[in-house]
Amino acid sequence: MRELRRSLLTPVLLGVAACGSSGAPSARGDGAATDAPVSCADLPAAYRAALVTAQACDPDGGAGQCSIGVRLDLLCGCATYVNDPTLPHDLIAEWQAQNCLSTPLYQMMGCPTGCRVETPRTCVAVDGGTGVCEEPNTP
Repeated sequence: MRELRRSLLTPVLLGVAACGSSGAPSARGDGAATDAPVSCADLPAAYRAALVTAQACDPDGGAGQCSIGVRLDLLCGCATYVNDPTLPHDLIAEWQAQNCLSTPLYQMMGCPTGCRVETPRTCVAVDGGTGVCEEPNTP
């Protein structure tokens, strides 16, 4: 799973980093830092990609997967559920370290009034024997 996470997010971060200008090192998700900076403007896209990676799961992995709450995005406090919160947590730390909320772009943006109530997700099999966290079917 760690290799899958690294292979999915590293190209996103490196691609985003090529446009970055903050000068601060950025977490890759494996505990190491990249040499390329990731700007506040690029972190939201990297975070969305990290959520996709964090929702990878093992359909035969048993209970408890897809039950860890993380922020749905970097700006607002709404939550969603993932299997592995490592990459989202790393990018939240980067967002906070760069004090991105203080930039004019994000000061002008508002959050929606109220958040949709999320429930833990279920690991559903997809092609190739892997799985993805999905909302459980509701009647």
